[in-house]
Amino acid sequence: MKPLRQTVVVALVASVVGLLGAAFPAAARADDPTTFDAYEWVADPDLPAVLERPEDGSDEYKMRRKTVVFPINVWGGWAPLIAANRGFNPGPDSVFAQKYGFMVKLVVVEDSSDLLTRYVNGETPILWGTTDMMVLFASRLATGPRPKVFQQIDWSNGGDGILVRSGRVRSANDLRGKTVVVAPFSPSHYYLLTVLDAAGVDPGEVTIKYTKTAFGAARAFWENEDIDACVSFAPDIYTIPEAKPDEFRLLSSTADAKRLIADVWAVREDFAAANPNVIRGLVDGIFEGMDICRDDPDQVAKWMYAGYGEHGISSADECKALMGDAHLTNWAENRTFFTDARNPTSFDRLWDDALRLYREAGAVEESLPAKMVADTTMLDDEAVSKRWKHTKDDYTNAILEVSDEARQRLAARRTTGSVVTMVVYFGAADESFDENSAEVAAALEEVARLAGKFGGALVLIEGYTDPISSGIPKLRARLGDNPYVAKVLGARERRLVPLSSVRAEFVKRALGDRYGLAADRFHVEARGGERPVTEDFEERWKNRRVEITILTVEGE
Repeated sequence: MKPLRQTVVVALVASVVGLLGAAFPAAARADDPTTFDAYEWVADPDLPAVLERPEDGSDEYKMRRKTVVFPINVWGGWAPLIAANRGFNPGPDSVFAQKYGFMVKLVVVEDSSDLLTRYVNGETPILWGTTDMMVLFASRLATGPRPKVFQQIDWSNGGDGILVRSGRVRSANDLRGKTVVVAPFSPSHYYLLTVLDAAGVDPGEVTIKYTKTAFGAARAFWENEDIDACVSFAPDIYTIPEAKPDEFRLLSSTADAKRLIADVWAVREDFAAANPNVIRGLVDGIFEGMDICRDDPDQVAKWMYAGYGEHGISSADECKALMGDAHLTNWAENRTFFTDARNPTSFDRLWDDALRLYREAGAVEESLPAKMVADTTMLDDEAVSKRWKHTKDDYTNAILEVSDEARQRLAARRTTGSVVTMVVYFGAADESFDENSAEVAAALEEVARLAGKFGGALVLIEGYTDPISSGIPKLRARLGDNPYVAKVLGARERRLVPLSSVRAEFVKRALGDRYGLAADRFHVEARGGERPVTEDFEERWKNRRVEITILTVEGE
């Protein structure tokens, strides 16, 4: 078999109005469509850092008045924690006080370095963040106090996007040699690195400029014509192209990347060891808070507004909208995230993926291993698991409700629509390949991880064969010679279709068997000898391939 090789092309377009970790005004003017009217460049960005560390390395956190200080940011995913606490202030009526005998004080801490400093200095035992942010935090905490992640709060359901200037960038591959502006070491930064990686573009091939905030990135993009693309938040990623549709467009969005950004919380290892009842109460109480969010979202929105109102949120209605930007993850979904070895977007895989991307970008050299950070003792706790074992994971492999007709339309426009394509190659007459070989395992892992992250997308699997070995190009060149050439050509082309079908079905089955990806996520097409990559006889192995394409389904 020829060496397995991969190429990737990305040109994602999606449409969603959401929010990730920030608040925004209700509307923007057509002549000034950005949320911020100014921006601040960051010339030499650094990782989140401890601004001031005690002489002995760290201070132990000590509960005062049986109260835990829990920092959060402005984000709808924290709704269940706020609901269980009945607001931001500690009180005897909270779930935590009533059932576990301790109280919680919620404080908004947006700056990651400020958060890390409070954690190390003993002002709080807790870190909030996304899985990719925790990788960066952990790189600063190798000597302690080490973080332990006990629970996933949610999956982000949209809000980040990459805007481009239409005449300069058609796909992510076109970002080579271009200038992109982004807020450093944020979920948006991780998303950009993910898309570049999928496109086969090294970050070193892109000029990346940094602004202090994601909304600042949108403003800098709007004002500076020498910037080719930006990564920002809604609504700016939609209002900018609406203001000038001929000049700007949305290249990529997290609308379909529903399992890319996972919000979690971590606890100091020393505090967790000394206070297991508190950790159990937090985990259990947050799960109960998810039920409260479901049963009484209006009341939860009021509690959120009472705390978020002084941080730019304008109303309880806006808080309720914030809740819609997050999929809250119940006990069963937490189990899938932390313990399912087949899950292509598990905690371990997302952690390793973020570490790899930031390492390749030169941001970090090492971080703590995922298995040293994740802790499932409270998910496995007898009382917690008994209470919540009735929950179901309806999100990881949610049914993709796309009609057969829509699937055909999507497949037909795969070369001009919203696509992410990866390619794997077969030997001369191979119908399958050795699934257990290192090369194939790595390829399937990468495909599954991409398909898992884009959990709201259709996975198109197209099988191809080589037409050169069958003499098809030569027959096509002789079509005008006599009437029998067309018949021979048609017969040979038809003979190639079954082999291409077998190859595509093999890849579909392998992804399902190994990673548990649901069958309805896939649409298979047998292309036979169509669209040869090359007509060079020595390079004909490139035509024996299966292409796996991620198609956004917005509007279908």
